[in-house]
Amino acid sequence: LNEHFRSEPAIIAWSNKHFYGNRLRVLTPIWPRRFEPCMEVRVVDGADDDPAVSRTNELEARAVISELRSLIENPEYEGLTLGVISPFRQQADILQHMIHVEFADHPEWVRSRQIVASTADGFQGDERDVVFLSMVDGPSQGPLPLRDDDRSKKRFNVAASRARDQMWLV
Repeated sequence: LNEHFRSEPAIIAWSNKHFYGNRLRVLTPIWPRRFEPCMEVRVVDGADDDPAVSRTNELEARAVISELRSLIENPEYEGLTLGVISPFRQQADILQHMIHVEFADHPEWVRSRQIVASTADGFQGDERDVVFLSMVDGPSQGPLPLRDDDRSKKRFNVAASRARDQMWLV
């Protein structure tokens, strides 16, 4: 890969630096709708499950679902596709279940917005306008120990580069 056409330059900059040695030519078109900032960080107060054991964080998942609802109800995000990625299958499964429960009265939102939660593997070759990365992290755990092998790094790069317009790190 030597050219990138998907993401806002600020979103792909991290992957470009850490995975491509700043060799990517970022050729993303100027979108008519731009978000400032195009990257958001949300720290969820009290979200401190035991990710080393369960690889889930229910409070974090609830916060992601709440943010999804807020975006759906915000006219600025009208018509945009939405996705949620977690490095852990367990968290992605909880989030997907919560999406179906939360939006059961509005299945058309899930369809039209293409709302899905999955791991990076589930998003390989796919993209959304807005992506949430649910990292399953808590203050007593410190940063989650992601495996330091090539496959894990590639999967994280996929996760970090699926958003076109905006990425939320939770």
